[in-house]
Amino acid sequence: MNQTIAAMREAVEKQEKCKASHFESRTVKGGRLGISRAVETFALSEHHSGIKWAYVWVDFRGEEKQPHFSIKLGEYPVISPEAAVHTIIGDKIKNIRARLRALRSRNSN
Repeated sequence: MNQTIAAMREAVEKQEKCKASHFESRTVKGGRLGISRAVETFALSEHHSGIKWAYVWVDFRGEEKQPHFSIKLGEYPVISPEAAVHTIIGDKIKNIRARLRALRSRNSN
């Protein structure tokens, strides 16, 4: 297991307080935005909510390119690595739109 996947497993286990084991890697394209991500799927055991899967990918942020793991649990509607990526992208778009509305509102006063 490479270091990035091991770090992802540790992040899932720490965040979700359960055991995680690597299941598969899959490259997922993020729809119309054309974003590709290597998504790692982890099988969860002993999760407090009974969730069986976690989908994880890494983005490198900042000038030092620090790794940031995006973790999405496998619960409806997130039932695949593709759905996990689409959900995260949708969440980010909603957050950007909300910030833009707040800025416009503040500037119009």
